[in-house]
Amino acid sequence: MALRKVESANASQLGLRMGEPKPTPALRAVHVTVNNSAREIGLRFYPNWRVPSESVISRVFANGGYSESAEDLSWWVTSDGNSLNPCPVLVKAKKGWDSVQALLVPQI
Repeated sequence: MALRKVESANASQLGLRMGEPKPTPALRAVHVTVNNSAREIGLRFYPNWRVPSESVISRVFANGGYSESAEDLSWWVTSDGNSLNPCPVLVKAKKGWDSVQALLVPQI
């Protein structure tokens, strides 16, 4: 669970403004690694993107365990509406202590 970059940077100040609600953390891809093979075929993935609620990653975070699901990278959308290019992926997600480790395998 994490805040958007701008929310995180302003978190201490937001609490000081009268009537301003503190931002609510969302499930986000905080640590992201893209391997060379993925880069070579043009795949990009960015840290701190909110995890889509329909993703198996969200379900595993809520319920624990391990699960796999066929998904599409176009589901990942920023708060201002930008999204990743469509790309079918197999998502393998496993719950840790307070996080989920996920492997996204392109199906192209």
